[in-house]
Amino acid sequence: MLNNIKPILLVAQIFGGTPYKIFNNNLLINKKALIYSFLVNIISLCISANSVLCTWFENTDVKYRVLSILRTVLGVVCLSTDTIITSFWNHYISSAINNLCVYDLSAKFHGNTRNVILNICRIVVILMTTNWIIVGYLTYLSAKTLPHFNAIGYCIFYIGNSMQVLKFCGFILLVYQRFDHLSHLVQPTEHQIINIKIINHPWRNVKLQNIWSMHCNLSTAAEKINCVFSIQLLLWLLNYSLNALSRIYSIINNEGNDIYLKIRDILCVIGFFINLLIIILPCHFASRRANEVIEKVFSPTSVIQKKTDILKENNVAIAYFCAKKVSFTAAAGFIHINLPLLISIFGAMTTYLVILHKSSADNENY
Repeated sequence: MLNNIKPILLVAQIFGGTPYKIFNNNLLINKKALIYSFLVNIISLCISANSVLCTWFENTDVKYRVLSILRTVLGVVCLSTDTIITSFWNHYISSAINNLCVYDLSAKFHGNTRNVILNICRIVVILMTTNWIIVGYLTYLSAKTLPHFNAIGYCIFYIGNSMQVLKFCGFILLVYQRFDHLSHLVQPTEHQIINIKIINHPWRNVKLQNIWSMHCNLSTAAEKINCVFSIQLLLWLLNYSLNALSRIYSIINNEGNDIYLKIRDILCVIGFFINLLIIILPCHFASRRANEVIEKVFSPTSVIQKKTDILKENNVAIAYFCAKKVSFTAAAGFIHINLPLLISIFGAMTTYLVILHKSSADNENY
């Protein structure tokens, strides 16, 4: 199961993420590699401190300097916070993985789409790594001081942040895959119904209590993963929104002729928007699929036994499905991670860009 997201875990470890070791469908932390991860985080902190000092003494717009310093500080906080929290709360992630394994056994889930998921993870890792390496090279071409230092810093800093987001996405993908499987168990498609009639599928007329147990396992796994990444989700949303805002502001107000700098900022904006999509879309679709299972339980076309005496014996299960709603949140439930949030972020960024641009225009006129 965990081999599906192994490429993400490996690259994340190289760039300072939590050094997970996959052993018998469980995640263990390599203590020696953990020291390496903290060293990478310290290097990122030193690079960021140098960037803050250089930015502070630059002869540029004050608002741009403030935005640059804030985005750098937020990036460092994101990088170190995720490594610390996931290291100390690894037992929550291990417990969530165990819940997924229990589901696999009870639902006879074999992960038929394993190769597809693995290939998607590899492609995304390669694309994101390539994007930030290009950004680092453009930084080398456009930097006025310490070009090698700044280029390496950009690569380590942004690849590390992106891999941490992809790691979270990988865990959510495992949860979504199983909620999708459960949804088809409860209410098969027409093709599956034909197969059920032909081969006498073992899940025909499944008991409500079995679906309750399996859905509860998956919901518990989702909640545990959400609990571990709750603080990081808030920091990531703030970090990538502020980064995208400051880069777009730089592109709009950059009066210089440095084409490398403009291309770098454009690629950075694309990378930040992709990271926001990677955070929000999997959470939205996983929670929607989980709640669809609840709706399908009471559908006339579901395969669940609906005899009156059986339903009376499962009042607790019925109450569970009536009350249960799965959702992913940031900051301990303060922000719900879904598509409306993405629209709100884009709207807020547009508003602040207009305010910043108008403020700059007014200062120039003054």
